[in-house]
Amino acid sequence: MTVQKLQVLFLGQNNNVAKGKVAYGMENDKLITTPFLSYLIQAHDMNILFDAGMHPDNAAYSRSQGNETIVQEEDYLPARLKEVAGLSMDDIHLVVLSHVHRDHTGWLGEFPNAEVIVQKEDYAAAVIEPAPYYQPIHPLKKYTDRDIKWRIIEGDTILMPGLTVLLTPGHTKGHQVLMVDLPQSGTIMLAGDAFLDLECLEKEIIPGIYANRGDALNSLRKIKVMAQLRNARVFPSHDWECYLNQMKKPPGAYT
Repeated sequence: MTVQKLQVLFLGQNNNVAKGKVAYGMENDKLITTPFLSYLIQAHDMNILFDAGMHPDNAAYSRSQGNETIVQEEDYLPARLKEVAGLSMDDIHLVVLSHVHRDHTGWLGEFPNAEVIVQKEDYAAAVIEPAPYYQPIHPLKKYTDRDIKWRIIEGDTILMPGLTVLLTPGHTKGHQVLMVDLPQSGTIMLAGDAFLDLECLEKEIIPGIYANRGDALNSLRKIKVMAQLRNARVFPSHDWECYLNQMKKPPGAYT
């Protein structure tokens, strides 16, 4: 089984975000837009998602906290799947989570046939021993009240030929990156929130929200090394300029 196609799914955006809030040490007076992205990967008879998006309930909560969060009906994950590939939530076989924050897990529990792959440390933080201070960023009820088919992994893992998970702790204890090998497009690294944008990757600036700063820096450097070794494109989840100017938009695809 080989990976055949990757497509970028736009699931909404945050406007007027202080860059220093999401990139450690950067200026707080610089306001940016950050997209919410998921990625559809198709491999023969398998449909795979990297991250599960921002649910409208999560977006409403975000707005209640003073954020300019925009998630329109056409940005809902089921709508994007239908528009881009004619798929329903029932057609998804595997969901790989970069981490368990609410803007990456919004539609969990609504994939009746999918396994959800998560690192052990993030599973523990969300489900086993959820700390009260995590509740604003972890939609805990979505994890505990739904019949989610978890597959818990530890460390770097080959999921199948062409799909490799790299453990990249820092933003959360169990953050992970997905490396996708495509026949014509080569390797694409889906970086989640390991760093904010490609400038931060180049300058080694860790996320503004982190579980451990040292881990975050080591993970950022790991991504840089792997990207160079594999001559890979790197796609962060919240880089507006990268999304606008470097990522193909549906119906375009990486093959």
